[in-house]
Amino acid sequence: MKLKPSKYIHKTMLVQLITYFVLVITIALCASSYFTYIYFSSSFKDEITDFNHMVLKQVSMISDKFIIKNVNELALNQILDTSKSPALKTIYNKTSFDDWKEIFDVQYELNNLVFQSRDVVDSIFIHSRSSGLLISSSPKVLKYIDEKSISAADEFSWIDTFYKSNKSILWLNTRHTRIYSSDFTSMGDIITIICSYPASSSGGAAKGLIAVNIKEDALSNYLVKFSSSGAGQFMILDGTGTIVAHSSKLELYDNVQSEPFVKTILSSSAAGGFKTTYKNTEYVVSYEKSDFNNWYYVSLIPSELFYQKDDLIKKNIFAVSFGILIILFILSNFLSFNIYTPFKKILEKYSKIAGTYNAPKKGLNEYNQLDSLFSNVFTRLNDLQATLNKNYTMI
Repeated sequence: MKLKPSKYIHKTMLVQLITYFVLVITIALCASSYFTYIYFSSSFKDEITDFNHMVLKQVSMISDKFIIKNVNELALNQILDTSKSPALKTIYNKTSFDDWKEIFDVQYELNNLVFQSRDVVDSIFIHSRSSGLLISSSPKVLKYIDEKSISAADEFSWIDTFYKSNKSILWLNTRHTRIYSSDFTSMGDIITIICSYPASSSGGAAKGLIAVNIKEDALSNYLVKFSSSGAGQFMILDGTGTIVAHSSKLELYDNVQSEPFVKTILSSSAAGGFKTTYKNTEYVVSYEKSDFNNWYYVSLIPSELFYQKDDLIKKNIFAVSFGILIILFILSNFLSFNIYTPFKKILEKYSKIAGTYNAPKKGLNEYNQLDSLFSNVFTRLNDLQATLNKNYTMI
């Protein structure tokens, strides 16, 4: 004789009780696990985002307030406050020099300024248009430069670039050029800020300029430091989409203006964030604009960082949920048996009198047995009442 499980399940109240218990428990457990996962996952993502914004804020603060601001003030103070170095004003106005001591005094003053900011500044240059003289903080550079005949390949071609820009302040892109502050290497990555003299002049009205060479390492060292914390990569972009500084030296000098995320950043004037794909990797981008120039501080967190801990959260929730499900399954069986036992005893007693009073036999659907039981009881009570009513006079 073949066993039909579906028929057995349909007829057994115990199985249905267990099924209902397990179903309710499973639904409740799945719902609680889902919301628990959403909470912890969201909390972890917020933790990464908040940490990243904090790091980005530190990078922008260090760059803006401790590097750019100080360099700006250093350059402008030499132009606006010539009382500290009266010879400086003379340099811009003279067409020729008979007293070289005057030049050496300026050179000495510039060298002192570099020494005071040696962690950030590599060298300082002053150029006079009237004489064509270029004075540097380094004794290695003291020369006459004709801005009209200087070639693009010349180390100081930026002089002509500045005068043609018709700007009073110009930031040059990071370039690999000669450096003067190191005794161990002659080449390095330099960022240059150039200011005109007088400060409000530009183009043909400028009598000269002062240029400050900033060590790119002063910026990138901080970017590398924060990047090593595992929060992704950091970069500084200028207004043209060129990478000024990066946590990876390999990315320097690249113009990434064509990248969609860079277009979004350059078209924005306020801090923000969004998701993007860069070099076949998905990132969460955060950015902030500099308060002093056209730079943007940008961080890119690989999206996988958001999901690495997600997997751990999923596994832990699954393991805990599975354990709870097993415990509750055992408990539901115990409770189901306790609920079912009284009904089972009633049905067994009822089955023993099968055949008497036309009661249905054992093996029928338990719900039908209960229905039949109550129907028979009700019928017998009605018959008893009718008999009593009929024989009432006799009693």
